[in-house]
Amino acid sequence: MSTTSSCSEYVPEEEGEHVQKVNLLEATCLEFIDKLRVHHKLPRVVNTHVARFLLSDIVQRVHKREAYFHYFHRGDGGGPMCINERKRGALYAYWILKLRPISVDAQDGSRNRDNEIPESMLRIVYELNEHFAAFYLYTQVSEWCRSNGVATFDPWNCLSQPMHRAVEYAFKYRNISIDAMLLISELIAKDDFARQVVDAC
Repeated sequence: MSTTSSCSEYVPEEEGEHVQKVNLLEATCLEFIDKLRVHHKLPRVVNTHVARFLLSDIVQRVHKREAYFHYFHRGDGGGPMCINERKRGALYAYWILKLRPISVDAQDGSRNRDNEIPESMLRIVYELNEHFAAFYLYTQVSEWCRSNGVATFDPWNCLSQPMHRAVEYAFKYRNISIDAMLLISELIAKDDFARQVVDAC
């Protein structure tokens, strides 16, 4: 675990821990793309690329925010605050939206995507980062719900539910702050959100 000599000085986490988190985020991203490719039957012309250096940047920025919470906020018992899965998922979702680690090329490697990708697929292709940010957030909130005895839900099923369209729209067209993302994660953790997902399946 990384240590620090003062509350005002940020110390990066150890390289091994950082690489492990980047590997996990990359694996989650690639798994998400594979599922999305099958679910939406994306044509072979859609080549997706995941920028590992951006994933590394995301992990580092989240760690900095975690350190901020730890040193400058107090938990219920008066000790340093350690953020939970729900808040951590919100931080990752925020930086996924900002840094956009997933890109798409045409099959020949060019950026002329519109001419080769079917019109019905353009929306999902252009919004891969928004969908991944939402999926990651759903996944982390679901884990938090499971560990806290709150009604849980299948994160993948969320992507096909009406409430996801509202989340997707906000992620694409609204300038969401970190505090707003934390609030969104709190709302998703409510029992009625889980019931909507379960009832719609």
